[in-house]
Amino acid sequence: MALINKQAGCSDPDCGCAPAGCCICVHCANVDCYRIKDYSDTYFTVCASCFSSAGTAWDGTMAHQGACFWNKSFADDSSLRIGGTLFQGATLRFFPLTTCWELEVACLTFDSVAKIWRGARTGFSPAGLFTQLDGCSPGPATLEIEACPGAVPITVPTCYRIAGYSDGDLVACGSCSNRVDPVWDGTFPAHSGSCSWEPAAVSGPSISGKLLDNTGVGVASGLYFNTLTCSWRMDVRCRSGGTRFDIWVGTKSTGSTPAGVYIRIAGCDTTTTLTIEECP
Repeated sequence: MALINKQAGCSDPDCGCAPAGCCICVHCANVDCYRIKDYSDTYFTVCASCFSSAGTAWDGTMAHQGACFWNKSFADDSSLRIGGTLFQGATLRFFPLTTCWELEVACLTFDSVAKIWRGARTGFSPAGLFTQLDGCSPGPATLEIEACPGAVPITVPTCYRIAGYSDGDLVACGSCSNRVDPVWDGTFPAHSGSCSWEPAAVSGPSISGKLLDNTGVGVASGLYFNTLTCSWRMDVRCRSGGTRFDIWVGTKSTGSTPAGVYIRIAGCDTTTTLTIEECP
Protein backbone atom coordinates (compact mmCIF):
# COMPACT_ATOMS: atom_id res chain seq x y z
CA MET A 1 0.00 0.00 0.00
CA ALA A 2 1.30 3.46 -0.88
CA LEU A 3 1.17 5.54 2.29
CA ILE A 4 0.92 9.23 3.05
CA ASN A 5 3.93 11.02 4.52
CA LYS A 6 3.62 13.21 7.59
CA GLN A 7 2.81 16.80 6.69
CA ALA A 8 4.84 19.36 8.63
CA GLY A 9 2.67 21.61 10.77
CA CYS A 10 -0.54 19.88 9.74
CA SER A 11 -3.36 19.85 12.31
CA ASP A 12 -6.47 19.03 10.28
CA PRO A 13 -9.26 18.16 12.79
CA ASP A 14 -11.07 16.10 10.17
CA CYS A 15 -8.41 13.37 10.01
CA GLY A 16 -6.84 14.83 6.91
CA CYS A 17 -3.19 14.67 7.97
CA ALA A 18 -1.26 11.45 8.36
CA PRO A 19 2.15 10.47 9.76
CA ALA A 20 4.63 8.38 7.82
CA GLY A 21 3.32 4.84 7.43
CA CYS A 22 -0.28 5.92 7.99
CA CYS A 23 -3.24 6.12 5.66
CA ILE A 24 -6.00 8.71 6.15
CA CYS A 25 -9.17 8.02 8.12
CA VAL A 26 -12.14 7.50 5.81
CA HIS A 27 -15.69 7.75 7.22
CA CYS A 28 -17.32 5.63 4.51
CA ALA A 29 -14.99 2.70 5.26
CA ASN A 30 -16.04 2.48 8.90
CA VAL A 31 -18.98 1.23 11.00
CA ASP A 32 -20.79 2.46 14.12
CA CYS A 33 -19.31 -0.12 16.52
CA TYR A 34 -15.99 -1.92 16.93
CA ARG A 35 -14.84 -4.51 19.49
CA ILE A 36 -11.76 -6.42 20.61
CA LYS A 37 -11.94 -9.83 18.94
CA ASP A 38 -12.32 -12.79 21.34
CA TYR A 39 -12.42 -10.45 24.34
CA SER A 40 -13.28 -11.69 27.84
CA ASP A 41 -13.02 -10.11 31.29
CA THR A 42 -9.67 -11.84 31.84
CA TYR A 43 -8.19 -10.68 28.52
CA PHE A 44 -5.85 -8.12 30.16
CA THR A 45 -3.85 -8.17 33.38
CA VAL A 46 -5.13 -5.11 35.22
CA CYS A 47 -2.87 -2.70 37.10
CA ALA A 48 -2.26 -3.22 40.81
CA SER A 49 -3.55 0.30 41.46
CA CYS A 50 -6.93 -0.34 39.78
CA PHE A 51 -9.86 0.04 42.17
CA SER A 52 -11.76 -3.22 42.87
CA SER A 53 -15.30 -3.56 41.51
CA ALA A 54 -17.99 -6.23 41.41
CA GLY A 55 -19.91 -4.54 38.62
CA THR A 56 -20.90 -5.76 35.17
CA ALA A 57 -18.01 -6.89 32.97
CA TRP A 58 -17.26 -4.65 29.99
CA ASP A 59 -17.92 -6.56 26.75
CA GLY A 60 -15.01 -5.19 24.71
CA THR A 61 -17.14 -2.93 22.47
CA MET A 62 -16.78 0.76 21.58
CA ALA A 63 -19.46 2.91 19.92
CA HIS A 64 -18.96 5.67 17.34
CA GLN A 65 -18.85 9.08 19.04
CA GLY A 66 -17.70 11.39 16.25
CA ALA A 67 -15.17 11.86 13.47
CA CYS A 68 -12.68 8.97 13.63
CA PHE A 69 -13.50 8.26 17.29
CA TRP A 70 -15.10 5.29 19.13
CA ASN A 71 -15.43 4.98 22.88
CA LYS A 72 -16.95 3.24 25.91
CA SER A 73 -16.44 4.87 29.29
CA PHE A 74 -17.30 5.13 32.98
CA ALA A 75 -19.51 8.09 32.01
CA ASP A 76 -21.68 5.76 29.89
CA ASP A 77 -22.10 3.16 32.64
CA SER A 78 -20.48 3.58 36.06
CA SER A 79 -21.17 -0.07 36.94
CA LEU A 80 -18.77 -1.53 34.39
CA ARG A 81 -15.73 -3.50 35.51
CA ILE A 82 -12.61 -4.83 33.82
CA GLY A 83 -10.77 -7.77 35.35
CA GLY A 84 -12.57 -7.27 38.66
CA THR A 85 -11.68 -3.56 38.81
CA LEU A 86 -13.51 -0.32 38.02
CA PHE A 87 -13.57 0.33 34.26
CA GLN A 88 -12.53 3.84 33.26
CA GLY A 89 -12.83 3.53 29.50
CA ALA A 90 -11.73 2.20 26.14
CA THR A 91 -10.95 4.63 23.34
CA LEU A 92 -10.32 3.91 19.67
CA ARG A 93 -9.34 6.96 17.66
CA PHE A 94 -7.21 8.45 14.90
CA PHE A 95 -4.15 10.50 15.90
CA PRO A 96 -3.00 11.95 12.55
CA LEU A 97 0.29 13.42 13.77
CA THR A 98 1.52 10.72 16.14
CA THR A 99 0.52 7.03 16.21
CA CYS A 100 -2.17 6.89 13.48
CA TRP A 101 -4.88 4.55 14.90
CA GLU A 102 -4.63 4.10 18.65
CA LEU A 103 -6.52 1.95 21.16
CA GLU A 104 -6.29 2.62 24.90
CA VAL A 105 -7.97 0.68 27.72
CA ALA A 106 -7.85 2.04 31.29
CA CYS A 107 -9.18 1.52 34.83
CA LEU A 108 -9.95 3.92 37.65
CA THR A 109 -7.70 4.06 40.69
CA PHE A 110 -8.46 5.59 44.07
CA ASP A 111 -7.66 9.09 42.81
CA SER A 112 -6.65 8.81 39.14
CA VAL A 113 -6.58 6.65 35.98
CA ALA A 114 -4.25 3.73 35.20
CA LYS A 115 -3.42 2.69 31.64
CA ILE A 116 -3.94 -1.07 31.22
CA TRP A 117 -3.11 -1.43 27.51
CA ARG A 118 -2.31 0.93 24.64
CA GLY A 119 -1.53 -0.05 21.05
CA ALA A 120 -1.45 1.32 17.51
CA ARG A 121 -1.89 0.39 13.86
CA THR A 122 -1.83 2.00 10.40
CA GLY A 123 -4.46 1.81 7.65
CA PHE A 124 -7.61 3.65 6.55
CA SER A 125 -9.81 1.74 9.04
CA PRO A 126 -9.34 0.77 12.72
CA ALA A 127 -10.27 -2.84 11.92
CA GLY A 128 -7.19 -5.07 12.09
CA LEU A 129 -4.17 -5.84 14.27
CA PHE A 130 -2.90 -3.42 16.93
CA THR A 131 0.61 -3.72 18.39
CA GLN A 132 1.09 -2.90 22.07
CA LEU A 133 2.94 0.33 22.87
CA ASP A 134 2.69 0.41 26.66
CA GLY A 135 0.42 -0.22 29.66
CA CYS A 136 0.66 -2.25 32.84
CA SER A 137 -0.69 -5.42 31.22
CA PRO A 138 2.22 -7.59 29.97
CA GLY A 139 0.18 -8.51 26.92
CA PRO A 140 -1.11 -9.38 24.55
CA ALA A 141 1.64 -8.16 22.22
CA THR A 142 -1.02 -7.74 19.52
CA LEU A 143 -4.80 -7.75 19.48
CA GLU A 144 -7.40 -7.50 16.73
CA ILE A 145 -10.20 -4.97 16.36
CA GLU A 146 -13.25 -6.07 14.36
CA ALA A 147 -16.73 -4.75 13.61
CA CYS A 148 -19.34 -5.60 16.24
CA PRO A 149 -22.00 -8.12 15.19
CA GLY A 150 -24.82 -6.18 13.55
CA ALA A 151 -22.69 -3.03 13.13
CA VAL A 152 -23.90 -0.69 10.40
CA PRO A 153 -21.85 1.59 8.11
CA ILE A 154 -21.47 5.19 9.23
CA THR A 155 -23.98 7.34 7.36
CA VAL A 156 -22.35 9.32 4.54
CA PRO A 157 -23.78 11.76 1.98
CA THR A 158 -25.26 10.00 -1.02
CA CYS A 159 -24.51 12.77 -3.53
CA TYR A 160 -21.47 14.89 -4.42
CA ARG A 161 -20.92 17.33 -7.27
CA ILE A 162 -18.24 19.38 -9.02
CA ALA A 163 -18.57 22.84 -7.47
CA GLY A 164 -19.84 25.51 -9.88
CA TYR A 165 -19.95 23.10 -12.81
CA SER A 166 -21.85 23.74 -16.03
CA ASP A 167 -21.67 21.86 -19.32
CA GLY A 168 -18.69 23.01 -21.38
CA ASP A 169 -16.42 23.62 -18.39
CA LEU A 170 -14.52 20.43 -19.26
CA VAL A 171 -13.32 19.85 -22.82
CA ALA A 172 -14.30 16.34 -23.89
CA CYS A 173 -11.92 14.19 -25.93
CA GLY A 174 -12.38 14.47 -29.70
CA SER A 175 -12.30 10.69 -30.20
CA CYS A 176 -15.48 10.15 -28.18
CA SER A 177 -18.90 9.67 -29.75
CA ASN A 178 -21.00 12.78 -30.31
CA ARG A 179 -23.98 13.27 -28.00
CA VAL A 180 -26.36 16.14 -27.28
CA ASP A 181 -28.95 15.16 -24.65
CA PRO A 182 -29.37 14.63 -21.76
CA VAL A 183 -26.60 16.91 -20.49
CA TRP A 184 -24.66 15.73 -17.43
CA ASP A 185 -24.97 18.20 -14.55
CA GLY A 186 -21.65 17.44 -12.85
CA THR A 187 -23.15 15.38 -10.02
CA PHE A 188 -22.31 11.94 -8.65
CA PRO A 189 -25.68 11.03 -7.04
CA ALA A 190 -25.43 7.25 -7.28
CA HIS A 191 -23.84 6.00 -4.05
CA SER A 192 -22.90 2.60 -5.42
CA GLY A 193 -20.79 1.32 -2.51
CA SER A 194 -19.34 2.23 0.85
CA CYS A 195 -16.77 4.59 -0.70
CA SER A 196 -17.86 5.17 -4.29
CA TRP A 197 -20.22 7.50 -6.13
CA GLU A 198 -21.05 7.72 -9.84
CA PRO A 199 -23.20 9.73 -12.27
CA ALA A 200 -26.89 8.90 -12.47
CA ALA A 201 -27.64 5.74 -14.45
CA VAL A 202 -29.41 7.47 -17.33
CA SER A 203 -28.99 6.38 -20.92
CA GLY A 204 -26.23 8.18 -22.79
CA PRO A 205 -25.66 11.47 -20.94
CA SER A 206 -23.56 14.05 -22.74
CA ILE A 207 -20.59 16.15 -21.67
CA SER A 208 -19.50 19.04 -23.88
CA GLY A 209 -21.23 17.39 -26.85
CA LYS A 210 -19.67 13.96 -26.29
CA LEU A 211 -20.92 10.71 -24.74
CA LEU A 212 -20.18 10.57 -20.99
CA ASP A 213 -19.12 7.12 -19.80
CA ASN A 214 -21.33 6.27 -16.80
CA THR A 215 -21.13 2.49 -17.03
CA GLY A 216 -19.49 1.67 -13.68
CA VAL A 217 -17.33 3.40 -11.08
CA GLY A 218 -13.64 2.42 -11.19
CA VAL A 219 -13.68 1.90 -14.96
CA ALA A 220 -15.97 4.74 -16.05
CA SER A 221 -16.75 8.14 -14.54
CA GLY A 222 -16.88 8.14 -10.76
CA LEU A 223 -15.68 9.34 -7.40
CA TYR A 224 -14.11 6.81 -5.03
CA PHE A 225 -11.50 6.05 -2.38
CA ASN A 226 -8.50 4.13 -3.71
CA THR A 227 -7.28 1.82 -0.92
CA LEU A 228 -4.05 1.02 -2.80
CA THR A 229 -2.86 4.64 -2.84
CA CYS A 230 -4.71 5.92 0.26
CA SER A 231 -6.24 8.76 -1.74
CA TRP A 232 -9.54 9.98 -3.16
CA ARG A 233 -9.88 9.84 -6.95
CA MET A 234 -12.25 11.42 -9.46
CA ASP A 235 -12.57 10.10 -13.03
CA VAL A 236 -14.56 11.90 -15.72
CA ARG A 237 -14.54 9.85 -18.91
CA CYS A 238 -16.22 9.74 -22.29
CA ARG A 239 -16.39 6.81 -24.70
CA SER A 240 -16.75 5.64 -28.22
CA GLY A 241 -18.23 2.16 -28.34
CA GLY A 242 -16.30 0.13 -25.78
CA THR A 243 -13.25 2.43 -25.77
CA ARG A 244 -12.90 4.89 -22.88
CA PHE A 245 -11.04 8.19 -22.87
CA ASP A 246 -9.99 10.27 -19.86
CA ILE A 247 -11.47 13.76 -19.92
CA TRP A 248 -10.24 14.65 -16.44
CA VAL A 249 -8.66 12.51 -13.71
CA GLY A 250 -7.62 13.96 -10.36
CA THR A 251 -6.78 12.92 -6.79
CA LYS A 252 -6.63 14.30 -3.27
CA SER A 253 -4.74 12.66 -0.39
CA THR A 254 -6.40 14.35 2.60
CA GLY A 255 -9.82 14.40 4.22
CA SER A 256 -12.18 11.78 5.60
CA THR A 257 -14.80 12.45 2.87
CA PRO A 258 -14.55 13.00 -0.91
CA ALA A 259 -15.23 16.73 -0.53
CA GLY A 260 -12.25 18.96 -1.32
CA VAL A 261 -9.83 20.06 -4.01
CA TYR A 262 -8.60 17.48 -6.56
CA ILE A 263 -5.38 17.95 -8.51
CA ARG A 264 -5.30 16.86 -12.16
CA ILE A 265 -3.10 13.85 -13.00
CA ALA A 266 -4.42 12.97 -16.49
CA GLY A 267 -7.00 13.75 -19.17
CA CYS A 268 -7.56 15.66 -22.39
CA ASP A 269 -8.88 18.67 -20.42
CA THR A 270 -6.05 20.62 -18.79
CA THR A 271 -7.94 22.25 -15.91
CA THR A 272 -5.47 22.17 -13.00
CA THR A 273 -7.88 21.60 -10.11
CA LEU A 274 -11.54 20.82 -9.49
CA THR A 275 -13.46 21.05 -6.21
CA ILE A 276 -15.93 18.43 -5.04
CA GLU A 277 -18.69 19.42 -2.61
CA GLU A 278 -21.74 17.76 -1.09
CA CYS A 279 -24.92 18.23 -3.13
CA PRO A 280 -27.39 20.69 -1.53
